Amino acid sequence: MTTTKAVTKYPIYENCTKPFTYFEPSHSCYGVGNFTGPMNWSSGEIYCEQYGAHLASIHSYDELYFLGSMVNIGHTALWVGAFSNDGGKTWAWSDRSVWDYNPFYNGYPKLQISACGRVWSAGIVDEVCTDLSQIICKKSL
Repeated sequence: MTTTKAVTKYPIYENCTKPFTYFEPSHSCYGVGNFTGPMNWSSGEIYCEQYGAHLASIHSYDELYFLGSMVNIGHTALWVGAFSNDGGKTWAWSDRSVWDYNPFYNGYPKLQISACGRVWSAGIVDEVCTDLSQIICKKSL
């Protein structure tokens, strides 16, 4: 008779380094760049890339609610990875993931210019990409 030693599996959240927090439904780590000060959308994406991340993409209501909760705990609206280069006709994510969920508030997008997305407590709005805001980065595991 042989015995096999059980392998201990540690929770995947341990793979999220500070300042990132694990969110199980998306199997991703999220970090709010509130220690950097407000920045424009492009600078936010560059900042996230330093951590091997991108501005956050949103693929479900649960993920939107999770990001919205970060706004509710003391942050203003946060840049996410949504952007449009064609006057708001089509939208994409900076991490190149599929646009498979529409996180916009009803009535948005409104701008008919190239714009970027900022998450509030329950949805995103389109804003001028050069506006300054805090950011939220997402790193898929």
